[in-house]
Amino acid sequence: MKRDKVLMLIEAALCIALAVMLAAGAIGIYRTGVAAREEDPLAPVYTREKAAEALRPAVPVFLLAAGAAAACRVLGVRSEKRGGDAELPRDPAVARAVTPAPAALRRVLLALAALLIIAGIAGGGMDAVVNKAIRICTECVGLG
Repeated sequence: MKRDKVLMLIEAALCIALAVMLAAGAIGIYRTGVAAREEDPLAPVYTREKAAEALRPAVPVFLLAAGAAAACRVLGVRSEKRGGDAELPRDPAVARAVTPAPAALRRVLLALAALLIIAGIAGGGMDAVVNKAIRICTECVGLG
């Protein structure tokens, strides 16, 4: 029981650290962009290079958080207070009927999603999505 709590605390701490690092990176990108705009009003606030430079320190924390989440999943670590979880019947035939989707279907959908993401990145769709997201965010918030 104690091991479960320790693993959950580590996972939570890594997620919080990742959120703080990402927020600090976004604020840093914005500050450097505003400083660049003072010199040149047409200078872009957000660029791919600035984002990669600011978010590079968060990559190890992200990998550690993903590893902690995977370890918790493999070891079966779950919170004791899971509100809203219905108690599934113990009879296997009834449990299969109550389960929303079979495990095989979930695995197939996960693999299909991963393949489509890889195909999109390989086709150059990531650049278009990042550029559109940057434009939408900066225009809606009024930063750009």
